[in-house]
Amino acid sequence: SRYDTAADIDNLFRRVGRANFGLLFCFGCIALAGLDLPKTIRKWKKRIFVVHLRDVRGYWGKQTEEAQFGAGRIPLKEAIAALRKIGYQGILHPEHFPIFTSEIPADKSPLFNHAWDRRMISTAWTLGYCRGLLAG
Repeated sequence: SRYDTAADIDNLFRRVGRANFGLLFCFGCIALAGLDLPKTIRKWKKRIFVVHLRDVRGYWGKQTEEAQFGAGRIPLKEAIAALRKIGYQGILHPEHFPIFTSEIPADKSPLFNHAWDRRMISTAWTLGYCRGLLAG
């Protein structure tokens, strides 16, 4: 099944009716759906079990693409602050790391590399960026 709106998710929670039923909360999916990330974090604070960190440009069906962390449109600092404010203690999983090259600026970087990619500079940079977000 696919759930495309906040109302779809709320309806799912009502139908299941269990407190131990929650979300893998993906920053990118929430942003691409056009929802306000910090507001959505506060709304579903008791339902967020795992968080995927990523940055994106565009919206679903409208020039959707991955972005280097900080080069997209997700307010990463504010979203991390919202997670702190609700007392989130779960997993933060960065994903969709950018491909770093000297020829392509960050805002034009193609798609992403995978954790098993040999260009580990992208992975190291992204994890360092995330550590900076968490320390800030």
